[in-house]
Amino acid sequence: PVECMFSFLCSSNNNIPRITQMLTKLRERYGKQLVTLPARHAEEPDTVQNIPLYSFPTLETLCTEATEQELRELGLGYR
Repeated sequence: PVECMFSFLCSSNNNIPRITQMLTKLRERYGKQLVTLPARHAEEPDTVQNIPLYSFPTLETLCTEATEQELRELGLGYR
């Protein structure tokens, strides 16, 4: 799928946390919110926060809405 291709492209000269961060930003900016899930805070177990989950954007969405500058601002791109 498209998400695998983008993950592979982002993997060049990057570590796993950076790849995850880039893909998360891409989903949050151009994807659609699917659901919001409650999750306990790691450092404060009594605190519950809502975490939204997003779909991976379609190629059509990326082609029509994403500009090179926006993608660079999200941390995508090489150097």
